[in-house]
Amino acid sequence: MTYEQSLKNIEVIKNLISPWSIDYIFFDFKTETEFEVVFFDKENSDKIEELIPVKLRAKLPIAHLHENKLGQVILHYIAKPLIYEYNLTTNSVVMNYISGQSRSCPAQMKLDMALLFHKLKNM
Repeated sequence: MTYEQSLKNIEVIKNLISPWSIDYIFFDFKTETEFEVVFFDKENSDKIEELIPVKLRAKLPIAHLHENKLGQVILHYIAKPLIYEYNLTTNSVVMNYISGQSRSCPAQMKLDMALLFHKLKNM
């Protein structure tokens, strides 16, 4: 999967509206771009852990949303070569790991993402 396609997937997921009473939302990718939304409560959240190796073996993206200890909604997205965490509450990148390079400097990540989004919009 290309980096650009991963960013498009992330934008689609970020713009979905989640129900208030759901603890975990898993995006069950059937192809690199098509997915079903699956809802889990805390008691059944371990099923997400069971799905992750299956998706990795199939080389499909993995994405899920959950609330952290501070009550903030976090998006986790994995699709080679990208591992991405985004805080939907604060609207900020938590972590962006690309092909062996950890981009932990928030200012640089923000610049890189802005440049890439600009490139995608002009395609």
